[in-house]
Amino acid sequence: FPPPTSQNVPRHLVDGRKHSSELGVDHKQHQLPPRTVAENEDKSSQRDRCFWYGCPRYPPELTAALNQTLLNAFQTNTIDPEVISKEPFASETFAMLTQQGKSHTENQDRALFLSPFRIGIRDTGKEEVESPLSFLAAIFDGHGVLGHLVAQEVVEQFPERLATNLRNAVDTVLATVKASGGKTIDRNDAAIIAALNETFIQVNNEGSPKTFLLGGCTASVAFRYGSKLYVANAGDSQTILVSVATNTNNKGNPPFTTNVEFMTRKDKPFEEDEKARIERMGGKIHVKPDHPREARVVVHSEAAKDTIALAMSRSLGDWEWKEVGVTAEPIVSVIDLTNPTYKNANLFLIAASDGMWDVRRREFFAHQLAVGFDFWDGSIPSAADATIKSINNVKMPSNLKLRPIFKLHDIVQRVTPKTQTGYRDDITAVIVQV
Repeated sequence: FPPPTSQNVPRHLVDGRKHSSELGVDHKQHQLPPRTVAENEDKSSQRDRCFWYGCPRYPPELTAALNQTLLNAFQTNTIDPEVISKEPFASETFAMLTQQGKSHTENQDRALFLSPFRIGIRDTGKEEVESPLSFLAAIFDGHGVLGHLVAQEVVEQFPERLATNLRNAVDTVLATVKASGGKTIDRNDAAIIAALNETFIQVNNEGSPKTFLLGGCTASVAFRYGSKLYVANAGDSQTILVSVATNTNNKGNPPFTTNVEFMTRKDKPFEEDEKARIERMGGKIHVKPDHPREARVVVHSEAAKDTIALAMSRSLGDWEWKEVGVTAEPIVSVIDLTNPTYKNANLFLIAASDGMWDVRRREFFAHQLAVGFDFWDGSIPSAADATIKSINNVKMPSNLKLRPIFKLHDIVQRVTPKTQTGYRDDITAVIVQV
């Protein structure tokens, strides 16, 4: 794995230890940390929770207290730049939030962001090569009785498993392989694809039996290494890649345009390839005549003592469904960021649970969240999109610090109904400048 080089890269790709929420938030009150931190560890190590592969960060729960903190910070723009949080959930180039749906007694979503991702991959003739151009962003949306515990276990185990597999995979992969319809991919791609696949399978197979029999979770994972972005998906959470272009002639045109360049597929039983695999393994798919896209994989669960219909064709956990073709193996896509399409483009990604994607179109989120990033050297486009509509359409000041978190917070507020009507899912999102 040759060390990638690049200029003008987002700050989070260079030094992940200097991220800061700079908001003065009580993180112990809002954070959803892994539950494996030993009680006898030093307090500072509990705050840092750094490992050999880096320092995972987790989204805070959008409680009433955190909501008010964010509103006050935006309205006054009095964030102290010298305050560096030990548990950052935002910087100038990334942000993440999670909000429990009112239909749930537990928030079943989990997520993480890790940059740099210190995988230390071995290279021929060298001890190690560590890339500063690396990050890991992931969403895990739980379902079932113990879905929140499955998602919690996965978010704890996934990054170390992937880092370990990335270090080992390169030694066992041939220089070239045939994949994806016969196209030749290079050694790096093959090793990373193999490591991602192996990690999904391992985390699934090594789960706690009681938990993984009574619950499952999706996994949408984006891993950047140098000039490549690798996206692995299992389930109906999704990751999209967005390009942002400034219109030089604003007369009669919006000041900027966005385009969804890539999106992962929702893995559903109605898809022909998924349906064929499940039926080949003896699985039963229930299809509503009037709503064929709402197909379900039906299993009589011995663990739950009930007949349960699963709404996806790939997942982690859901062990009884694995016997009938619901696989933990992800679909992995490779995006070459040196492609001429992206050469001069401003890019960011959104990874989110279906609680967010199901309420508005992807294009809406792409366009709205674009102004959360400083693609215009501090000069925010003079458009309605540059306002915080959930706070009386207040325009974002040009010197606003940590714009990503304020815009993400605004969007979460806007897509959350003020009154409960029908089913309301958990919403979790990670946005990252690429």
